Amino acid sequence: GAEGGGAWAVRSTWEGPVSGPKIAAKKWIVLSGSGVRNGGVAAVVAGAKEAAATAGWALATIDCYGVPSRRAEAFSRAMALKPAGIILAGGASRRMGTPKALLPIGAKTFVDRLVGIFHAVVDPVIVVLGHDAELVRHGIRSHSPVTLAINPEPERGMLSSFECGLSGVPPATGAVVAASAVLTMSR
Repeated sequence: GAEGGGAWAVRSTWEGPVSGPKIAAKKWIVLSGSGVRNGGVAAVVAGAKEAAATAGWALATIDCYGVPSRRAEAFSRAMALKPAGIILAGGASRRMGTPKALLPIGAKTFVDRLVGIFHAVVDPVIVVLGHDAELVRHGIRSHSPVTLAINPEPERGMLSSFECGLSGVPPATGAVVAASAVLTMSR
């Protein structure tokens, strides 16, 4: 923890970018996961709540409890809001040693699979890059159009990447659906 000199520290003031596109007001963030009470995912939910509050958006959290039928229901509810999609692909993957976004799932990479799924139902699809940005960018083989956003400070964590993605959401968009390797990989 912060007191013990651990790997993280609580920040009470924003130290990130102070300029850029204005975030559209009064939209939704829909966060769906297979277990949103899991420690790592719960931290993402807390960060999404903070981002939503900062942007003046509402947050809907849908816990699918790892049940496929609940995932389909959650996805249908989210799609009714005509969302943009944000794929977080900028993690350091220190334990993995290679970007999770480029892991093969069948004949495709993880990020290409997510782009394909998202592109079928959301517009635009925004992929946020951070650590190994050029490697991941060149590893995206999908023929579906994507908007790339670069997090200039990915070491600040997933919330900073999410905020970078939010800045690319068009004003006419009603909601945002987000996914990352942490939130969507099943065991």
